[in-house]
Amino acid sequence: MKLACRCALVALLFAQGGHAFRRKKVEKTSLRRQEPKALLEELEQVLGAEHREAAEQRLHEFEDDLRITFKALPKNGRGAVAAPSARYALHRLFNQRHGWQIKGLETAAGAWDADSPVTAMGDRVPPKMRELFEDRLGSYGMTLHELAILAATMDKMFETDVAERLRIVYKASALKTEAHINYNQAKNVLWTYVAAFITGPQVESLTEGEVHKALDHFETRFPRHAEARDLLAAIADEVGGRRSNSYDFATLQTILSKFGQRLGALEDTECKVMKNRLTSLEHREGSGLVRLGDFYGNDKFDFHFTESPVYLRGAGLLDESNPNDPKVIIPNYLAGPSNCVQPSGYYSICCFDECEQLMDKVEEGLEAPMGTPEKIMDLVSGLPSSSLPANRTLSPHLKTLLDEVAGHHGGMVPIHGRLFAQWMHEAYPRECSYPHLEVKVQSRFDHSTEMDHVEAAEKSKYWQIAKQLEGSGENQTTSRWIMKEELVDRQGFEAHVKSSTRDDLTIFGALGFVGMAVVRHIAPALRPPAAVDSQTRMCISRPSSVQVFVLKLDETVSDDIAIVGTLDFFTPIVDEPEVFGGIAAANALSDVYAMGARPIFALNIVGFPSNRLPPSVLARILKGGQEKCAEAGVAILGGHTVEDLEPKYGLAVIGPSEPSGALKSIEMHLCPPTCELA
Repeated sequence: MKLACRCALVALLFAQGGHAFRRKKVEKTSLRRQEPKALLEELEQVLGAEHREAAEQRLHEFEDDLRITFKALPKNGRGAVAAPSARYALHRLFNQRHGWQIKGLETAAGAWDADSPVTAMGDRVPPKMRELFEDRLGSYGMTLHELAILAATMDKMFETDVAERLRIVYKASALKTEAHINYNQAKNVLWTYVAAFITGPQVESLTEGEVHKALDHFETRFPRHAEARDLLAAIADEVGGRRSNSYDFATLQTILSKFGQRLGALEDTECKVMKNRLTSLEHREGSGLVRLGDFYGNDKFDFHFTESPVYLRGAGLLDESNPNDPKVIIPNYLAGPSNCVQPSGYYSICCFDECEQLMDKVEEGLEAPMGTPEKIMDLVSGLPSSSLPANRTLSPHLKTLLDEVAGHHGGMVPIHGRLFAQWMHEAYPRECSYPHLEVKVQSRFDHSTEMDHVEAAEKSKYWQIAKQLEGSGENQTTSRWIMKEELVDRQGFEAHVKSSTRDDLTIFGALGFVGMAVVRHIAPALRPPAAVDSQTRMCISRPSSVQVFVLKLDETVSDDIAIVGTLDFFTPIVDEPEVFGGIAAANALSDVYAMGARPIFALNIVGFPSNRLPPSVLARILKGGQEKCAEAGVAILGGHTVEDLEPKYGLAVIGPSEPSGALKSIEMHLCPPTCELA
């Protein structure tokens, strides 16, 4: 009868909580995680069915290309990434696909955890489109599918940019966009577009005179003009049919879009030659560094490096750890603005980043935002590059540095941040760029006059310095290692670290959710000292839905007392914090009542997303739990709170019972190793 009354009381507590929720207005910041509408449907409402169809055509392709990086990024409770991680993933996507550096997606010093990827859309897209993606990122994050939708939308946006520029060329060529043109006209339009926009200024109009000037200067300003012409002709034959004599505007737009996608591979052939020549000039083999004098003074190649020191410094391409012996950092130089062309207002085409390919393998091996130093060392030692073999032995120095990074992060190494990028540069000095700290690195979109030739006197000065140092045999390099972290998504990483341990909070919680077969395996590891074994006896309740233990004290301690305990917590089922706290507390108390015991004290257990909900919400949840426990005469003596991806609340509850009053149970003895489990 007493047990029935207590169960009725628990039911009443739940009913009161539900009634309170129905009467009160739900807060604007919902406690429960709300599932958003399908993003494609919302995109169709904003831009129309045509745009949705265009995005759908690319979705599977983009999902496949994003999958590895996405899996390794920190995610929230709905398996979605926040804006900084989305930005990073999209940067990786377009760089690996086409060698594109998207304006607004670049990761640079001081901007690891910066703008939303929607920034890359600029002001030339409908405001409602920007708002749609910003709201999705800010409120929910993006799943792999949703991130692929954003990528497809951006790709469509780049094609629209091609169309706008093509209209400028049509107008300058006195052609109408609705007309069909013959082969020779199409060839002239295509080549005019390439000449005007690959190396020319980003303009909104062209005159006939400017077109002729662009064509005249293109061959001198773009050394690979012959290869570019061949590539353009091949794509034209592929899209329009070999030597077709009728081309419409849409066909030329498709040809030029494909040209932009494939130009990166053409540029990269030149980059590989450049890298080989630079590595032959290294001040010490394998260092990835070239003395500035050697950079300027070597005449054995068919081209020369002439960028000024001011430009090299501003673009983050110099190692000046020894101010008297400045050196060019090879991977930084290859990725620098002077080795990029800008055929679009949205992106530059630069050398393919070989380090991105290495990172792809690291992410694939870890499938997580972080890894142990041992796991990472094992992975990286097996990864070959264009200048280093697979299965090499990494130096003790690299192990020491990686341990130092892990020590900075509680024993794990986050792979999406400055310190790991710095470590990868140490491991692959010819392939991975050095991540400068607190330096305003010049953008690949900033084509300033400082990129012009070095002055003859300055060139001679550095050449003399290099010769003197070479003669002295001085090849030492001062360490550039700086123990300063900048993470791509700091909040996401910290939440991932804290939530990864949330299942290890208490032994009772573990026992509460496993079956008896599992308990039999884990019981030996949970045995208390032998001195306690003789005085305790553990019983696990038969009903699997009640996560409760009953501890009957040995007769030498007390013959008429058993200790009943439980732990229970869950995510919100209502939006009112106080009501949620009360329901969770009543639920935990009910488990002890159900075993015929009287709860006397409890401990709070809380998971809370402090990056999404204000502290006042947590205070209200705890208040609700406190009030329900007070009604039952139960004291809350403390508890534990961890950062989590979504709110969780409950109690660990302890109470005494008469052994004869406890419900029938399965008895399990915690005994010395010589005994067998009952």
